[in-house]
Amino acid sequence: MKFRVSSRGTRGPPLIHEGVYFPQLDIWYVHEIGPGMTRWNHFGIGKPLSPPATNAIAAEMNFPTDGSLSHHARFAREVDGTIILLNAGPGGGRKGVTPHAFQSSSNVPTAAATEKGSTKNFARVATMAPGMLDEIAAYVNAIKAFRDTT
Repeated sequence: MKFRVSSRGTRGPPLIHEGVYFPQLDIWYVHEIGPGMTRWNHFGIGKPLSPPATNAIAAEMNFPTDGSLSHHARFAREVDGTIILLNAGPGGGRKGVTPHAFQSSSNVPTAAATEKGSTKNFARVATMAPGMLDEIAAYVNAIKAFRDTT
């Protein structure tokens, strides 16, 4: 399914992407490979509108491929071996929309991850197991609710 999404917030013109809509969860997903092979993963709420309408990004989970710590999403392994998806939370856009504010005010569980000797707190988005998409949808909805009230 092709639809138009705002390009990473306000950093560019809207672009048309191939995406996936999950009607049972009422969210959509678009994957984009950016500069330096960064993996941008955009999520939105509701059935995507067809072009020329533009669909707003509710949440992003962007993964580094070069070991950079500046990106906000990570896969991590818990002590028991379970693989989980972590994300710092929303950032940018306007005053008050920060990962710290989101983690402090939402009911999304958090987890600390240590990487290259640095420990950082993340939102615990999902467990790599059946039900993962439900957890991702809940996280995307939590970010949208936070942005709407901040």
